[in-house]
Amino acid sequence: MNIQSINAEKSPCVILCGGRSRRFGRDKTMADLGGQPVLEHVINRVSPQCSHLALANFRGDIPNFSGANLSDEHPDMGPLSGILSAMEWAENLGFARVLTSPADTPFIPSNWGEALAQTPVNTIAIAQSDGRQHRVSALWPVELSSVLREFLCTSKNPKVGVFIHAYVCENVEFINHNGFDPFFNINTAQDLEHAKKFLKA
Repeated sequence: MNIQSINAEKSPCVILCGGRSRRFGRDKTMADLGGQPVLEHVINRVSPQCSHLALANFRGDIPNFSGANLSDEHPDMGPLSGILSAMEWAENLGFARVLTSPADTPFIPSNWGEALAQTPVNTIAIAQSDGRQHRVSALWPVELSSVLREFLCTSKNPKVGVFIHAYVCENVEFINHNGFDPFFNINTAQDLEHAKKFLKA
């Protein structure tokens, strides 16, 4: 893993690792995919596309990873809590926006970060494929950190879709490859077998 040095044209990225892998039965981020943990595939995909890279709520071990490991103040609030940690981390680094990615999407496109960055700075840029939003594979304005913090403290339904509904969003379409969604995520053992077949192909 070669985490790219600081590049002012790129945003930092946080990989969200806080999921409980209930359907998988064990930590899916550390499941073997072609000789590497699933998470390491994600790291290798996103690291050339960002200025800084961090993990959020990672509980395993990637020996060659030297980035930060962020923790959530609201660990039971789902991905929005990790997104808040990402916003505040990026804001402290002096960036206007921050990328977030799930930890279980090993085939993220190599132009993901660049494509999302083409949107206006004050919008939430969301990856989309085959007309379906991937709301955690997104680029967020860090200026939303204070309102997201308030939302997490007051909302009875702290879902990503509920939060973004009140803000300007722009979907960025990515093309499926041979019918395979580049944002395919691994939730079950069957998904992992499917990913292995795609990796070999």
